[in-house]
Amino acid sequence: MISKIIFICLTLICWIYVWYGEMGDMTAFHIFIMWFLMMIAMMLPTQLFLYWTVPNLKQYLSGYIFSWAVFSVFAMILQLVFMNLGWLVHQKLNPENVVLFLLLIAGIYQFVNFKNGLCGFKPKNSKLSDGMNVGWRCIGSGFWLTCLLFVGGVMNIYI
Repeated sequence: MISKIIFICLTLICWIYVWYGEMGDMTAFHIFIMWFLMMIAMMLPTQLFLYWTVPNLKQYLSGYIFSWAVFSVFAMILQLVFMNLGWLVHQKLNPENVVLFLLLIAGIYQFVNFKNGLCGFKPKNSKLSDGMNVGWRCIGSGFWLTCLLFVGGVMNIYI
């Protein structure tokens, strides 16, 4: 019961940060925290169906959250590269050719069979590895859509 309450509180805290978070000094650490909390706020609720059915919720969610932490490192590196190239202006991707490329790839990827194969995994024994497996599959199936956050504006809740 306590792990379920912690789970719900963590999701709410992440949403509070996403809604009211300051975008001041953007060090690598701050960018990582921003991406990590934003991904947890959006993706942790997708596991809601497991609250009452998974016997080892802590291990499963630890693996799931770890997957998103690794993704957040990748997103942080990508954002730092874009910032150093001058491609991010007011947290939005600027060069039209890069924006068009991301939109085109994301659109095509929605119809690829590989993506659809990632979505059907059901956790078997709710261990750490199951949580990581589901996390990687979520990242893989929605990767290019998540990259569109750079197009609409990083941390733009109105996308």
